[in-house]
Amino acid sequence: MSLIGTSPTTIGLELLTRSSIIKRVLREGGFGTYGTATGGSTSTVIDTTRLQSSQYSEDMWTGAWLRIGKDAGGAAAAPETEIRPITKYEPGNGRLTVSPVFTASPVSTDEYQVFRFPHPQDALDTIDQILTDEVYLPAQSMLSEVADFDMEQTHTTDWAGTNATVAKATTGIPGNGKRWLSVLTTSAAGYSESAVVTVEPGRLYHLSALARANAASTTPTLIAYDSTNSASITSKTTTRQHWHRLWFTFTTPATCNRMTVRLSNAENNVTSLWDDVVMYSTEAQSIALPWWVKHPDQVKGIYRLTPNTYGTDVMVGDFRGERVDGKWDIMDDGLGRGFRAVARQGSINDPLYIKGTRNEVAFSNDNTDTKHVDANWMNARLAFKLYDQVAAFPGANSLDESFLERQVARWTARNEAEMKKQARRVAAEETSVAPWGLYGGALDRTMGVTRH
Repeated sequence: MSLIGTSPTTIGLELLTRSSIIKRVLREGGFGTYGTATGGSTSTVIDTTRLQSSQYSEDMWTGAWLRIGKDAGGAAAAPETEIRPITKYEPGNGRLTVSPVFTASPVSTDEYQVFRFPHPQDALDTIDQILTDEVYLPAQSMLSEVADFDMEQTHTTDWAGTNATVAKATTGIPGNGKRWLSVLTTSAAGYSESAVVTVEPGRLYHLSALARANAASTTPTLIAYDSTNSASITSKTTTRQHWHRLWFTFTTPATCNRMTVRLSNAENNVTSLWDDVVMYSTEAQSIALPWWVKHPDQVKGIYRLTPNTYGTDVMVGDFRGERVDGKWDIMDDGLGRGFRAVARQGSINDPLYIKGTRNEVAFSNDNTDTKHVDANWMNARLAFKLYDQVAAFPGANSLDESFLERQVARWTARNEAEMKKQARRVAAEETSVAPWGLYGGALDRTMGVTRH
């Protein structure tokens, strides 16, 4: 798989939003509270359900920070994500007053968060840092020289459309990973085109991609295109409505130095789905590793893809192959450009994939972007790091010292317990012959193996 957990039913890995993470740490960590507004203005938020009580004092939230976590309309409109200091709390009517004011008035059913400490931005930055630096979960990925070949970037910058509407899909029958490319043609033979790839003239190349026709009478077409001479080199078509790997080899023309990959439909107003576009020279001695490899230790094995075939030029779309030991070195490409697998001898004879562990990526928003992360581990790690930060603040002595000590000790213990669980999960991935079996999945009757 291109990414961890392609199914929301993956055992032990929840789909978490940033909003759900913040709510839990506010609740269990004692950092603040959250709720749903019943009204407001540019300078106030009112919640007669959670903030209104004769048991509360006016000092309870004065001096804290108020953040709007969700726009009631679901369009992420202002004042979603805006943070303001609370200058006054009126428990009798459940009203918080802020200054400076919001750019728009919070309305009934907007969701809010109150941070007593630390500042909300510190919590947001810490969440992203944990995701990008500390989360390590199982990953499988093909190797390719095509930009955004696994379709895991949120944008379509590397897959421009011509007579086609191009988008990253996240729902429906999944490809590999969390995203795949949808190509809806607005004219017959419309296509999505990759970023330009530099090639050598007169060399043999492999090109393949996972493809699926979204409906009958749809003919997805994989095209190797000579950008130097503005001409198609060769292509293959399919009409299959399940995920499979369409593939072929081709020789670049004698004057071809630049080429692209085109993902097309023969018909107008039809949709095809694409993922894992693999291209490399069969005479190359190295190949780029996926964008998420930050350190050689993340690569646990390099495998030669040897899947079953449905017939000429069509492979079963599963990761199935043999580990290639002793041939590949993981080397830095230099100047922060990433890592490459470099052959000690010979060249690339077959498509390659890797098994490894990878980080998550930072959240793009509070409420729709989701991450496959263990919720207990995330909560313990975040609370521990926030209390560790608070203890280091110059103004930490303004907090009750015994309270701070208890919380640091409490979350240190929880963090250590969850970190041990995480380490066992990663260790199991490294040693398991079939690591995806650790995380559940459906039986693939074609291959007789467990996969997501």
